[in-house]
Amino acid sequence: MDLDRTSVRHQNILIVQAAPLIRLGLESLVAETEKLSSYKVISVATLVEASEKLSYMEKDDIIILDSTDWNLLNSSKYAALYGRMKSHGISVGVIGAVHRVHRNGELTYDVAGLVAAEAELQHITAMIEDLAVCKKHVSESMPVNRFAEDFLLTKREAEILELMAEGLSNKEIALRLQVYEGTVKSHVSKIFKKLNCHQRAHAIVAFIQNSR
Repeated sequence: MDLDRTSVRHQNILIVQAAPLIRLGLESLVAETEKLSSYKVISVATLVEASEKLSYMEKDDIIILDSTDWNLLNSSKYAALYGRMKSHGISVGVIGAVHRVHRNGELTYDVAGLVAAEAELQHITAMIEDLAVCKKHVSESMPVNRFAEDFLLTKREAEILELMAEGLSNKEIALRLQVYEGTVKSHVSKIFKKLNCHQRAHAIVAFIQNSR
């Protein structure tokens, strides 16, 4: 099914999911939800397949994807596509890893909705319904990440550590957060001190092990 571009336009939900059974399940979930009956649904396996469809999406449309594809969407490869999504006001819902898009109960990187990968169907449905009325949603089933609290990291330090764990350099983190590279270096030094680490790799390992 193609995205609806008729003069009497229905809203669209684009599902990006590599696993065929999960993709089919999400399609069925939306189709069977009365509050989403006005939406046209299309599902694809990859962002590459989704690129043309995303280009035609408009304000109040919704895209549902996992955290892996969300990180790809934030990479330089998809910078133009991501820019169009932001300018068009498309709502993004993520199903997946908590630490990549969620910190201390707050959503990041323009994510409007978030549920855990193991979330029950009603939580996924609730997220999509909230996105349909332009309401942000963090599922009550989301586990709380205590890492930052345990190690007394500030919100900014936790944010930088998560980006480090994604493989970004100090320069890339500075560009992402729109701050000076020197500011990032200062935060990294404080992170090392609080985690009692002397190397970037050690800090990342500590973060990953304690964020599961």
